[in-house]
Amino acid sequence: MVSDNFSMPRRLLLLIIFACLPFTPAGAQLYRWVDDEGVVHYTDSMPPESSNNERAIISKQGIEIDRIKPPGHVDLIREEQLLKLDQLQSEMLKQRRQRDDILLQRYRTEQDILDAQEQRMRTYDTKIQVIRNNMSRTKRKLLRYQTEVDNQRASGARPDADLTRKLAILHERINRDESGVFALEQEKQKDISLYADELQRFRFLKQVIHADTQWRKPENIILTQDDLDTLETVQLCLKSQDCDSMWSRATDYVRNLSDTPVVNELPDFVHTSEPRRTSEIGLRLIRSEAENDLGTWIYLDLNCMKSTEGIKRCKSQKADLIRKGFKAFITADG
Repeated sequence: MVSDNFSMPRRLLLLIIFACLPFTPAGAQLYRWVDDEGVVHYTDSMPPESSNNERAIISKQGIEIDRIKPPGHVDLIREEQLLKLDQLQSEMLKQRRQRDDILLQRYRTEQDILDAQEQRMRTYDTKIQVIRNNMSRTKRKLLRYQTEVDNQRASGARPDADLTRKLAILHERINRDESGVFALEQEKQKDISLYADELQRFRFLKQVIHADTQWRKPENIILTQDDLDTLETVQLCLKSQDCDSMWSRATDYVRNLSDTPVVNELPDFVHTSEPRRTSEIGLRLIRSEAENDLGTWIYLDLNCMKSTEGIKRCKSQKADLIRKGFKAFITADG
């Protein structure tokens, strides 16, 4: 064993080390490692008391060709990754609860949502109509100016420069107004989808809330199996059932039906990568303990691109089949 505690060019040092080492069969390795005192060593084998130390494998040319991490290094990285994923999951659930609270505070009935949507649509329609009225006036003026220019050309005269300039301005104004109408129509369709999502979520929350005469926050509600019989993507696994097997089948369901691959799979959280195309549907799976030691909730969530077409995809026939097949699949025997 040689300690690297003196100044010497590294390549020369390694050549001397190889020369000093006893004869070893072809393929024998040289290790560079640091002991607990911070001293660097070069050896052809690791002493038992330092077998767990990180070490580099050095070639005869003095080049590091590999590095062996201590046994617990990979486990440490894995623990850090799991911690980050757990934090991500907690943050996602926290944000979901906050959005649900805001939704329930904003609306008391489904009709409130429909009324809000109708008012919003009227606002869009008014703005669009104002622009279209302006466009009609602009087009009438454009037609009048264009007729004058055509008459000038028909008489052999050169079109008036000021008139030509006004025509160009009117064409630009019409193009701008047409773009404005298109943008408002796009925003209108986006809001229609958002209101549809709010209505669907509101109905979901109303089903899982044990309502008396007033709304109560979801986190204060005790859920029963009867509350969830009609819900397609939430399943209660009772303590008397094999919940691990049910969770395993739910994981298989996600893996087989998601358009995007599974990127994280934890004991209580599975999710696939974010969709990158409007045709893709990603899936998320959450497992949480039910209140009163009743059992375990298993919840499936669909994830599509945040665009008009992506939102439509999550309302498509395929998305509907994924939702409808979930409970039957995970509760099937065998």
